[in-house]
Amino acid sequence: MGDVILAVVGTVGILAVVAVAPNALKILRLFEKKRYYCPARVKGCLNGLIKNKFIIKDRRGNLSLSQKGGLRLLKLQSSLSGTRKKWDKKWRIVIFDIWEKSKKKRDYLRLELRSFGFVKLQNSVWVTPYECEEFVSLLKTDLHLGNGVKYILASQIDDEQIYKKIFNL
Repeated sequence: MGDVILAVVGTVGILAVVAVAPNALKILRLFEKKRYYCPARVKGCLNGLIKNKFIIKDRRGNLSLSQKGGLRLLKLQSSLSGTRKKWDKKWRIVIFDIWEKSKKKRDYLRLELRSFGFVKLQNSVWVTPYECEEFVSLLKTDLHLGNGVKYILASQIDDEQIYKKIFNL
């Protein structure tokens, strides 16, 4: 349910808090697999998203998507699309050079790339055939990595057949 709330907030942009406009969240019933609408469950999920900083709540009680939330929503949208768009015969390559003192950021970056569908070419070089420039930009911003991460669009890579097989192209 948390991903549904995230999608609603991301789609609408700003949404009144449950306490202010409880009927506004009834739209979630359309996405919920269960047959009942439980305001307490919605409120609990919403509070969890705020606590984990996926959604930002302002003083008026309005909600908006944070950068972290935008990143999660982008990953959710790509996973929901199931089959991705037709391959345009271009490879998206992300390379990074992150110092040892930022090991946690480096490990988190690798985890996020893997979860988005990238495959490792080398420890600091990852590839995917799918459009992801916006995802990489959000990730760089979220982790404050700046020039430590580069996005490359390539028409060919060595051992391309191996990666075509991995991505079922």
